[in-house]
Amino acid sequence: MSVALLEPAHPGDAIYAITDGAENSSRQSVEALRRRLIASGVYLSVILVPDFALLSTEERIFSQEFGRLSVETGGWTIMANAARLASRESERSRFAHTIRRTLAVRGVQLAIDLPEPIPKWREWKLEILTDQGKPDKKAQIAYPRFLQPCAEPQHSP
Repeated sequence: MSVALLEPAHPGDAIYAITDGAENSSRQSVEALRRRLIASGVYLSVILVPDFALLSTEERIFSQEFGRLSVETGGWTIMANAARLASRESERSRFAHTIRRTLAVRGVQLAIDLPEPIPKWREWKLEILTDQGKPDKKAQIAYPRFLQPCAEPQHSP
C-alpha cells in the first residue's frame, strides 16, 4: 500500500492515484484506508477516469467513496468520463489542462492554536470569509477534515 511507503509520514506527503474507480480485489476496505490516511496525515488526491457503462453499482459506490476520501484527507479529485475522453480530442485537451492547473496550485500552510487539547479524533470545518465576515462561496480550499488528538503543549520554564 502507498501509505506504508511514506512512513514515517511528513507534513505535505501525498499520494496521487489515477484510477478507473473499479474495485480490483483490494485487501483493505475503504474505511480502513480512511483511518490509515487520516492517522498518517497523508493527502490523497485522485484522478478518476471511470467508464460508467462498465461499472457495477458497487464500483460506482466505491468510486464515490474514493473521491470523498480524497476530500477528507485534504486532497482533491478530478473526474472525467473515460468514453468521452477516448472519443473527443477537445475533452482530452480540457482534462489535461485541468490536471496541469490543479497540480500547479501552491499550498498555503496554516497554523492553528487550539484553545484546549483534543482527546480524540475530531471533524472540523475551515472556511474562508469575505470582508463582510460571510463564507466565501467562490473559494476552493483543500484541507484534512479531521484533527488528530493532541495533548496540551509543553511550555519550557
